[in-house]
Amino acid sequence: MLWLCGVALTAALTPSALSAQTESETQPFTEADYDANARQALERDAFPVLDNPATVMGRDVGAQIDANEMVIGIEVNGVARAYPIAVMGKHELANDELGDAAITVSW
Repeated sequence: MLWLCGVALTAALTPSALSAQTESETQPFTEADYDANARQALERDAFPVLDNPATVMGRDVGAQIDANEMVIGIEVNGVARAYPIAVMGKHELANDELGDAAITVSW
């Protein structure tokens, strides 16, 4: 059973499906496998890191962000910030400072 955002996902694997796996399918994923397959999907740095992003006070956001837009919310030492998922999907990592603390936000 897998968990994704608190929702249980159950894979339908029957004993015959498990026994049908070949030896290569049950071996651990190696660095060579990664080099041969995953690195071909996207170039290195395909998602540029967002460093010290520009911010807007919540009261000044207005129409820039829809009221129902999903965000990653962070609060450090009483200072809060929201990172829109639409932006994080293009960057995946944001390096920022919040409440006198250096933080990294990951999506």
